[in-house]
Amino acid sequence: MVEETIRSLPFVEGLSESASEALSLHAQVKDFDADESIREGDGLTCETLVFIVFGRIRVYKMNEEGREATLYDVIDGEACLSSLQCLLEGRPYDVHIETKEPSRILFIPAILVNRWLLAEPTFLEHLLKTTLNKFDTLMWHYESMSFAPIKRRLGLYLYEKSRHYRISTVYTTHQRIADEIGASREAVSRMLKSFEREGYLKLSRGKVELQESLPLL
Repeated sequence: MVEETIRSLPFVEGLSESASEALSLHAQVKDFDADESIREGDGLTCETLVFIVFGRIRVYKMNEEGREATLYDVIDGEACLSSLQCLLEGRPYDVHIETKEPSRILFIPAILVNRWLLAEPTFLEHLLKTTLNKFDTLMWHYESMSFAPIKRRLGLYLYEKSRHYRISTVYTTHQRIADEIGASREAVSRMLKSFEREGYLKLSRGKVELQESLPLL
């Protein structure tokens, strides 16, 4: 499974032969079901880089009252930036990570990552692109959750999900949306129903089907 996984990586063709061989020998691959928490026992340490082969994980924080705030999602072909920060700085994880759909994750040892940052430009370029994309996402979350009214937060949330995954149907629940945009479930449900009455979307159990461009203002 490791060999097959490595061949599917977006940066593997640009790796040197020695780097590909080292990856085959030392990386670990694990499969997870949807809605699983990824913990230290799964390989989540500052000694590995978490790389999503396929699937999707959610990185979030939780306050003392147990309220969650999503920071960003990581999808096929992307590295988890929290794991990269932990690896480079030795700073313990201060986030939670869970799978949102069945996922295959590659755990790349820190010794390889540190070596490749200097010697493998294709790998470095891929990490930089991921970093910039996630920075944009984090800024969007900060601005939408801090300043915008719920109508705009919800519209932006659905727009961002559909744009990022290139889909017109967002599979989620009202409670999950509420957790991710920092609002109550009741308020989210009311606004979704309002959007539905106006013809912007169609609601079904566990999913939101977008019909046309959402009002973002």
